[in-house]
Amino acid sequence: MIIINNLIINIINEMKKLCSILLLIIINLLSYTQVNNDWQWSHPKPQGNDIRYIKMLAPNNWVAVGYTGTLIRSTNAGLNWLVYTNYFGTYQAFLGQGKNIYGADFFGNTGIAAGTQGWIARTTNGGINWDSVGSSAGTTALWNASFGDANTVYIGGNSGMVLKSTNAGLSWTTAASPSGNANRTIFALDANNVFTGSLNGTIYKSTNGGSSWTAIVTGSTTSIIFGIYFFNSNTGIVTGGTNYFRYTTDGGANWNVPSVPAFGAELRVYGRKSPDEIYILGDLYNLYKSTDYAASWSTIPYQYPGQIVGLTSNTMDVSGNTLIVGGVNGLLNISINNGTSWTGISNVLTNYNIFDVAYNSQSGKVWAVGNTATGMNNSILFSTNRGISWAVQNSLSSAYLRCIHMLDENTGWISGNSGLVLKTTNGGINWNQVNIPGSSGQSLTYVQFANLSTGWVFGYSGGQNLFKTTDAGNTWQTQTYGSTDNGARWATMLNASTGYYVSYNITNSRIFKTTNGGDNWTEQTYPNPGNLWSIKMINTNTGYVCGDGGRLFRTTDGSAWVTVTAPTTNNYTSTDWYDIDNGVLGAGSGFAAITTNSGQSWLVKNTGGTSVWSMRMTHPDTIWCAQGFGFLFKYVKGSAIGITEWTNEIPESYFLKQNYPNPFNPATTIEFGLKKAGIVSIKVFDVTGKLVDVIIDNVQFNQGTIKTAYNASKLSSGVYFYTLEVDNIKIDARKMILMK
Repeated sequence: MIIINNLIINIINEMKKLCSILLLIIINLLSYTQVNNDWQWSHPKPQGNDIRYIKMLAPNNWVAVGYTGTLIRSTNAGLNWLVYTNYFGTYQAFLGQGKNIYGADFFGNTGIAAGTQGWIARTTNGGINWDSVGSSAGTTALWNASFGDANTVYIGGNSGMVLKSTNAGLSWTTAASPSGNANRTIFALDANNVFTGSLNGTIYKSTNGGSSWTAIVTGSTTSIIFGIYFFNSNTGIVTGGTNYFRYTTDGGANWNVPSVPAFGAELRVYGRKSPDEIYILGDLYNLYKSTDYAASWSTIPYQYPGQIVGLTSNTMDVSGNTLIVGGVNGLLNISINNGTSWTGISNVLTNYNIFDVAYNSQSGKVWAVGNTATGMNNSILFSTNRGISWAVQNSLSSAYLRCIHMLDENTGWISGNSGLVLKTTNGGINWNQVNIPGSSGQSLTYVQFANLSTGWVFGYSGGQNLFKTTDAGNTWQTQTYGSTDNGARWATMLNASTGYYVSYNITNSRIFKTTNGGDNWTEQTYPNPGNLWSIKMINTNTGYVCGDGGRLFRTTDGSAWVTVTAPTTNNYTSTDWYDIDNGVLGAGSGFAAITTNSGQSWLVKNTGGTSVWSMRMTHPDTIWCAQGFGFLFKYVKGSAIGITEWTNEIPESYFLKQNYPNPFNPATTIEFGLKKAGIVSIKVFDVTGKLVDVIIDNVQFNQGTIKTAYNASKLSSGVYFYTLEVDNIKIDARKMILMK
């Protein structure tokens, strides 16, 4: 009976543990739900793009927008978040990357967001849905928005542009330009009294709704104005670059310097009229608050306990006792007690480049390495649960870490700048520095082991910086490269005998092969020489190499390299392949292209991040992408919304096919063909001929057949026309019907 009772108790305890694990998994899934994103944020979470505007519209309804089309929303006061990447359409200069949102403002549930290339979005339901709004801004960057009343709203942009709407953002006119400078901020005291900033410490004031402007010198002739807030026509404050503060109580006739210890490159101001409060933000660690019109200030530290990285604030909001701060790298910190204590929504462990990632599919362990701030050792990120959550492993040094190679879940190697080499035998619980004679001061770009004993460390910076060990790193021998180029940028070793490397030469990189473990290297020829970045050999004879200008080459015999036509002429910085058919290409601005047929066709899927440094395809459906600013993404095969497919089927003439399905709601596919490489634009017009959306604009494609998925959720039901332009020449137009 005792045995049975103990058994029952053990079963109950195990069930409790299982329920706890399931609850944690559910909480993790609910906390950061990433909507319609093939690439999922792994670090940081909920996302890492800069937050430029945040608003608590109601106690539970919070919304924030930011770089690369970021939209995040919470309906339960920040406990759970819906994360949208590339939500506001693509930035035309970079295929697939979302448009940056630089500023926004709300009046009740009506909101206006403005950003890249004259783009404006409008919501009337508290940020749940947004529609694109046409304007006369053209390609001018728009920086901020401000409501004067429920119907009157202003937007400031580059080249002195000021846009005005008198119908809550439905349509826009261009107001008089106060100057030729960029208006990085705009503030409407009411429908007629408007202030805007400049690049030289001057602000401009209009008392007639933007028809004319008066220049007001605030003291500096060099500071960029980033913030303006006025309580009334007399009392206001401006902030700018490099710790710039000024406030006035006489409408700008005289300016004083507040006695506040804030510092930052882009200081901003946030104000409330009831109660009378001013906050200064833009600091790495603190907010500064005044309740007596800038006469005195209190300091509010907004970092939470254990926050590793100090991040600069861009925006904030206050509602009752709740403060929320948003900023760079996805900073989101919350206080529910007027700033006495804080909780971090975002979990940023490093905000510098991640250069490489290693994944053990059996254990689910993931390591990512990069660089860090001087004096910090947080350049190794570690996850035990396939990237759901992360911790920091001690890197022993603040040197840049360039490459990680894990032989199994316990044994691994890291190489980096300043001759740094690290080894672990317990999965990174401890990393031990390995001394390689002759490596001091050199950038060691690549480390790889054929087995537990035999491995190589490649590098550049001159010297004979190729090192080999056959006794697990106890001793090292120096080997000679195949050329006098500045070392190796990337390498791949297949076994103890055969390997390849790409030389570090930005004008004419070379490919070398060894069949005797690095004792000798033979140069291989390839078409169209240029700057190469990455090489991946699938086996001793089969592999791919990529580089600048759309360069992509393949070998199937280990000697002859042939051209594989890539979808664009981007500078490809990384490529990885699971087998000869399944591969991925990465480039700047989050560009990613995936193929399942040896490069005959590609799916173009932007990550929503920044520069791609390394991609690791551990399965056709599993790809890790390491990027700048500490960004790490994981590819999840799923939604095809917003992708572009390129196929190496070259038509005899240009063509534009009918979209399908048609009618549609809200997604459809548009197919077109290019007989020659060219700059492509696909634009959408309404029945009056008004431009209402841009699907692809000024993007360089190689010749071939292209399919692009278009989501028209931002448009109303109706008849539209879409056109294909190649090198600014209109090729064709077709009609499509949106039925919601």
